[in-house]
Amino acid sequence: MKFIKQGSAIALGLVISACGGGGSSDTGGSGAEGASLSNASSCYNPQRGQVGTTVTYDYAIRSVSTLPSEEEKSLDDAEWRYYGYHIINESIVSYSGNDGVIQSLSLYRYFDGDGNFTSQEENGFFEYTQYDDDERSQTHFGYKQEIGSRTYEEQYLPSGWKMSYDVDEGNEISLDSITTRYFIDGVGQSDTTVDVAMKFIGKESITLNGTVYQTCKFEEKTVTTTPDFTSETTYVSYVGEGNGITLMSTRFREWDDGETYRSVRQITGASINGEPI
Repeated sequence: MKFIKQGSAIALGLVISACGGGGSSDTGGSGAEGASLSNASSCYNPQRGQVGTTVTYDYAIRSVSTLPSEEEKSLDDAEWRYYGYHIINESIVSYSGNDGVIQSLSLYRYFDGDGNFTSQEENGFFEYTQYDDDERSQTHFGYKQEIGSRTYEEQYLPSGWKMSYDVDEGNEISLDSITTRYFIDGVGQSDTTVDVAMKFIGKESITLNGTVYQTCKFEEKTVTTTPDFTSETTYVSYVGEGNGITLMSTRFREWDDGETYRSVRQITGASINGEPI
C-alpha cells in the first residue's frame, strides 16, 4: 500500500487541508445547496495568522482503497473514523529563508469508535505558515517533528504551498511545481514533485449535523511524481466563511498502476480561541 496523501500535507498531518487549502458529488450524505457569483475573500480568516490564536477541530472520516486487482469499493461500506487537532500559534520565526512565519504547534486528538473524545497528545509537530492579510492568502512552508532523538522535517520548495482567497468564482490558479523535500536530522532524504491547480468553484451552503454553514468551495487537482510512482488527485473542500476552516472535503486519488483511494470527511466540532464556530 502506498502512502496516502491527506489534504495538502504529505507526511506529518492533516493540518493544511483543515485550514483551508475530494469528487464533489460524494459528500457522505451532506447536502450542498445554492450558489452565487462571488469572491472567496470572505473565507479567509486573519485571526488564524495571529500569535496566541488557538484552533481546535474534530473530524469524522471514512475512506476506501482499491487495489488494481479488486473491484472498486464503495464509501458506503466504510466505517466512520474520528480524529482532531488542537493548534497553538506560538511565535513568529524565520523558516526556510522566509521571514514573518507563524510557528504553530499541532497536537493530535484521539477518539473512540463512537466519536467520543478520549485524549490529546502532549507532544505534537510544528507547522510553518505565512499569512498575508492584504493579499488574503496563506503559504505553508513545512513541518517539523521530534521523535526521540531524531528530527523529521518536510519542506515545500522553492516558495511554499500557497492558498489564495482573493479569487473570483470560476477562476483557476496554477502554482509553480512544488518540490516536497524530506529531511532526517537536517539531512535531505528524498524529493517529491507536485504540480497544483486550484479553482474556486463558488459559494455554497452545506448542512452538517443539522447545522447549515456558508462555505467557499474549492477544487484542487495535483499530479505527484516520485522515483517510484505517479499519481493524480482531486480534492474538493468546503471552507467556512469567516472562520477559514475546512468543514467538509472529498478526495479521489489514482496511481499509475491503477490503485485508487477515495474519502469523505466532515467536521464534527471546531472552535477558535475557545469559541465554537
